[in-house]
Amino acid sequence: MTTIRDLMSPEPLTVRPEQTVDQALELLIEHEISGLPVVDGNGRIVGVVSEKDLLKLFSAPGARTVADIMTSEPVAIHVDGALVEVFDCLMAHD
Repeated sequence: MTTIRDLMSPEPLTVRPEQTVDQALELLIEHEISGLPVVDGNGRIVGVVSEKDLLKLFSAPGARTVADIMTSEPVAIHVDGALVEVFDCLMAHD
């Protein structure tokens, strides 16, 4: 059985809530990825910022930080879970 741990990056790129939207966008473009975990000062995941979240800039032009646009309280799956759990989660939570 393939697990999430088998495919995940052991040290993913992350951003902090206080970083600017421009900094997050730069990382997405530079590393050709579609999303980043948002972590607090203790490394705890507090959100996710994705290409979809960046579209919020069109309806919230005053947004300046990652915290302004990120998806809070992301759904998480244990790293030893089966890979199929990721697909089920994506289908259930868009």
